[in-house]
Amino acid sequence: MPHLNRAVNDPLLDSVDYKAYSQISAVVSEKDPEKTLDLHKLRFSLDDFQKLSKGTYNAGEFRITDSGKLDIANNHKTWTVFNHKSVDGTDSYAIRVAFAKAMEAGGLDKKAMKAVRKTLGLGPGYTLSSGIAMTPLTRQQVRELIDANITALNARRAPNNQLRTYDQLHAGYSVEEKRDIAAVREEINRTGGTPRILLNAELSDAMAVTKKNPSFEGLSEADAEDYLEFIDELSTALERLQDQDTRYDWIRENHTEHKETVIGGATGMAIALEDGHVVFETVNDGKRSRINFGLTPEQLQARLDHSQALLNNIAALEVKLVGGDDNSDDITLRSKPEKSNSSGNIMNENSIEDDDLDLSQSNIIQPKITQNTAHRKAHAIHERIEIKEEPSHESRENIAKRNLSTLASLLADYYNIDHEVATEILKKIEGWEDRLAECSTAGNPTTLTEVNDDLRNFLLENGETLNTLIKEATEEY
Repeated sequence: MPHLNRAVNDPLLDSVDYKAYSQISAVVSEKDPEKTLDLHKLRFSLDDFQKLSKGTYNAGEFRITDSGKLDIANNHKTWTVFNHKSVDGTDSYAIRVAFAKAMEAGGLDKKAMKAVRKTLGLGPGYTLSSGIAMTPLTRQQVRELIDANITALNARRAPNNQLRTYDQLHAGYSVEEKRDIAAVREEINRTGGTPRILLNAELSDAMAVTKKNPSFEGLSEADAEDYLEFIDELSTALERLQDQDTRYDWIRENHTEHKETVIGGATGMAIALEDGHVVFETVNDGKRSRINFGLTPEQLQARLDHSQALLNNIAALEVKLVGGDDNSDDITLRSKPEKSNSSGNIMNENSIEDDDLDLSQSNIIQPKITQNTAHRKAHAIHERIEIKEEPSHESRENIAKRNLSTLASLLADYYNIDHEVATEILKKIEGWEDRLAECSTAGNPTTLTEVNDDLRNFLLENGETLNTLIKEATEEY
């Protein structure tokens, strides 16, 4: 976790160095690219979820496309090598919230919704109650929740628009066939391994320092100092968020929601108030997310103070010797981090529980969390306007040959066949040269799972043909 840049100037500095707080949030200003997708504004119906959770095998997980559509991932029965697609944690949270809202709109009462939210890792008001809410929602989980509440959900629907359960959708299958289908689904899901979550670095930091009982055991002094700096940034933004004069001025001048930047930049973080709770807003890969931790400003600050006390025990602290000689040198005291105690249990039941996923860098546990930290390596992102010329025929041939060689090598390694055999198999795809010429050559993949999206789609679109040819080739060995 690299050191963070302050999002605001320090009003405690001498007036000659002090500059007014910026009223422009790099996270939430109108300068955001037009393609930015607001995840919290997406609305999906029960029919949307039903449509994608009634497949024969019903394997895989839900994801949101760049255009904001509900889609599925990691559901490949044959090309299981591609069942390792990471799903952004904020996407998963947005999907779970959208599904819960769809269930509520479908007619579930408060008791039923409480059970649904608990399963989804959400608290009242669709707050983040458990780290489960950041993990991919599977098609089978949606199927089971719909089936468990099918009577209430169909009560408001017209006779010709009734939702159907898994058993009704698979009425034509025997008990043995259903058992086989379940086994295949488990195998497909198994090939994907544990859930793979991409999480914005700032959001990961926020979750680490706002846990009810945080643990920073084993954290280095440098990382502790970074966390302390982040807490300082967040506390400063939180203080300004509660300033009524600042809020009034913002709304009067901007006519928009009052938000305060915590960390600036194209992928930074801002906070806002929603129904008395602090919401965290981040932008990543063209998607804006809002995560409600279910904490009031006072509760959030109390948690930050608790984490700060623990982190101060890790960071190097310079103090003067008391009672020593006037010429005594400064010494550095280094102490081990204290264990969290009952004093950390200061929040209400709606907030993140103790058994949540620990997303701190020092103590990452399953499911696997990958922090998207590339944005921290640059201070600014500049627009680049490129004029692309139509590639020449020779250039297209070279691109096609390069992609052919790449795929042949990876297929040969994966299926243990000769490179020449793999090359001939690929050349049997109709129009292979033109199609591979249209594919990107980006990346230096060492396995099939690392190929870029263009090559991955090429393989999947021709999966049936390739599987037949590869099977014939492997049987000859």
